[in-house]
Amino acid sequence: MDTSTGASTTHGGGYEFTPDQNRVIRSTGVRVLIWGVASLIGGGLTALAAVAVFVAGEAAGVVVGIVWGVLALIPIFIGLNFVRAGRALGAVVGTAGSDIDHLMGAIKNLGAAFLIQIVATASWIVIFGILMALAIPSFGDTRERAYLAAMRSDLRNLASQEEIFYADNFRYTADLTAIRFVASDGVTIVISGATEMGWAATTTHAALPESGCAIYFGDVTPPTTVGGSTPGEPGSVMCD
Repeated sequence: MDTSTGASTTHGGGYEFTPDQNRVIRSTGVRVLIWGVASLIGGGLTALAAVAVFVAGEAAGVVVGIVWGVLALIPIFIGLNFVRAGRALGAVVGTAGSDIDHLMGAIKNLGAAFLIQIVATASWIVIFGILMALAIPSFGDTRERAYLAAMRSDLRNLASQEEIFYADNFRYTADLTAIRFVASDGVTIVISGATEMGWAATTTHAALPESGCAIYFGDVTPPTTVGGSTPGEPGSVMCD
């Protein structure tokens, strides 16, 4: 450790930083050490949580416990390298004649910590990409089921409104306005064959051009969906 106020000099064959340089190195070393300890604490707490979940004994808990245990190793290894780097930076200030050796040791440990973070981040990006690739088709299926459910619901509600209209007029109608019926967002309803004998209707959705639903009541020709399906009996809703 150099106590002079001038330029850097050598003592005992080793390089020594100036007091101003030592102050910068000391403060940086303290911050690196604090971050290392925080990472160790975080990793330790994650490991304890993993053990607690694993010991719970449930099948899902065992898997989650193992995953958490593996993830806990990342901050632990990062913390160890930051702690070593912080101590090495402290040794730069606290010892004489080996500043460069201690500084190189700190750089080596910081490099190892950052390498772990890079690998962990890259792995997370890959895993996230795989999960997204798996989730997108599932999300699409969920939306399709929701659209089909909307078409089914509209046809059932339409049947109720048609029966109310029939009770007052002794006939069915193809006029949605007459029965005060409003279709769900994106759903188009077409009523055909509406007489005093019965009625038929089909639905389509703007987001599902190749799918649709159909229903009929009474003595009418059963309707056909977009995909060519026909309801098996009056009152039943058939969807592609």
